[in-house]
Formats: sequence, C-alpha cells, structure tokens
Amino acid sequence: MKRFSQQFLLLLMLAISAPACSADSNAPRETLSADVVSDIRENTDASQDTASEDGRSNGEEDVDPEEKDAASADVEPKDATGDEDSGEDLGTPDVGSDEPDTNGTPENPFSGLTDGSLKGALRQTHRGHDDLGYDSARDFLFEYEMANNGPTGQIECVYTGRTAFVDDRSNAQSQHDYNTEHTWPQSRGASGVAKADLHHLFITDMPVNSRRSNNFFDDVVDVTWSEGGSKLGRNAAGETRFEPRDEHKGNVARAILYFSVVYNYEVNADEEAAMRAWHVLDPVDDAERARNDAIEGVQRSRNFFIDYPELVDQISDF
Repeated sequence: MKRFSQQFLLLLMLAISAPACSADSNAPRETLSADVVSDIRENTDASQDTASEDGRSNGEEDVDPEEKDAASADVEPKDATGDEDSGEDLGTPDVGSDEPDTNGTPENPFSGLTDGSLKGALRQTHRGHDDLGYDSARDFLFEYEMANNGPTGQIECVYTGRTAFVDDRSNAQSQHDYNTEHTWPQSRGASGVAKADLHHLFITDMPVNSRRSNNFFDDVVDVTWSEGGSKLGRNAAGETRFEPRDEHKGNVARAILYFSVVYNYEVNADEEAAMRAWHVLDPVDDAERARNDAIEGVQRSRNFFIDYPELVDQISDF
C-alpha cells in the first residue's frame, strides 16, 4: 500500500510539471547534446591517447615530420645496380679528374690496389679504346712526329737518333728508309687491335728495325752491333738481346709494361728486370706526356704508366 501511494504521488507531480517541461524542452536538450559531444570527444581523445601509449609500448615511436625528412635525407640513393652506396668506390677510378700534386704528377687513384686487382682496374680504363686501323695509326704517328720533333717536317729514329725531313709517311718509307717499330713484336702477339695501338709504336729506320727484329730487350754486355747508342748482342746470361739508347729506355719500358697489362701477356723474366731498371733510369718527361695526351685524343686510351709511374712498383710480376 505504501508503494502504491508513492507511485501515485509521483504520477501526480509529473502531470503538474509537464507543461513547464514542454516549454523548456529545447534548452535542456541543447545543453545535454553539448555535454554529450564534449564527453564523446574527451572519451575519443582519451582512447586515442591510450592507443598511442599502447603503440609506444609496442616499440613504435612518434616521429616529428622534420626529423622524418632529415632521416630520409641521410639515406643515400641506390646506384644503378640497385645496391645502396656503401661509400666505397667499386668502379673504375676516374683517371681524368685527378688534381696534380706539388710535383706536377697527378694523384694516383689506384694507390690501394696491387698485382691482379690493379691490372684488372687498369684494363678497365682501356675499355673505350678506339682501333684506328694500322694505316691510320701510322699516318698519325708520322704526322705527330713531323709536327712535334724539332723543326716542322723532321722525324727521328728512336734507336739511332738519325733524322730526316719528310713530306709524309709514304715519303719517309720510300725515300728515307724509315719504318714503324712495334715495341712489342707482332710475332709475339701484337696483332689485330694491338698491332695499331700507338702506345707501343715508334718511328725507326729500316736497318735498325730489322736488327732489333723480335729480340727481347735487356742490357747487352757482349756487343755485336751498335749505332747511336743502341746495341745488339748478348746479355749476361749469353742470350741475344737488344738494348736501346739511354734516352729511349724508359719509353720502351713503359710501352712493354703497358702492353703486358692491357693485352694480358707475360713479360720475359730478364726483360722484366731490365724494364723496371730502365723505367727508373729514364723517367717520364714532358715530351712523353705530350705524346700520351695526343694519342688519347685519337684512340681514347692512355698509357697509365706514363700518368702514374709509381704503378710499376705496385705490380710484383708482369
């Protein structure tokens, strides 16, 4: 009975207050909506904070956009092979970009290489070599000497020093008995592209060219022929050898060692010993550097032992 009385009184009070509630229904509803939205936002933010904290607890970190950009900038782009740049230069050294040191010699870009690895790197510098063909190569050889060896039109035999004024290669050969010397003989591998490689071709007169033939180079102690400082005879071991005059010994040495590396031929043991000695005895001079530059201009290759004489000591066996 008591419960019934309470319910009746409650219904009576609601009936009396209904008009007032109806009149003010908009304001409380708006206030309620705003409060609910605020609560939802607060709950959402709290959920997001909780999720963020959970994420951080799982090992994820918030990254500032500027820090993210900086981190991206620190990553080096991959090279053409798809590998990331490790900071090591694994390609062919750029031999054309070296600044000369105080002695006028370019800095050696192969200083960290020796023996087989050095030979391989040096061969790579020869990849762009242009084969001129034997006739064109000889024409250039004679024209260059005519323009750069003393008075215009003069050529000189590298072995005897004999000079003559000529009109061109044909005139030099037919009227003055000059020929083209293959420092590395054709019979021992100077064929094809190598036959026309100007780095080992020089002007000689025909008689001495024939005397040199395909003999190995070495110091001659038992002389059977000599002219202008060059000699033919026997070395200390009693073997027939040819020795050029002193002013051409370094040129011969660097030509032989260049040919050995580029075309992958072994140098005779006693000849190698002589080449190393002659390389030091007759060092690179301006005329040899200028010739190297000129040859590069037509066949796009250089004799690296002229550019970096110290490379000879970085190879223990040719």
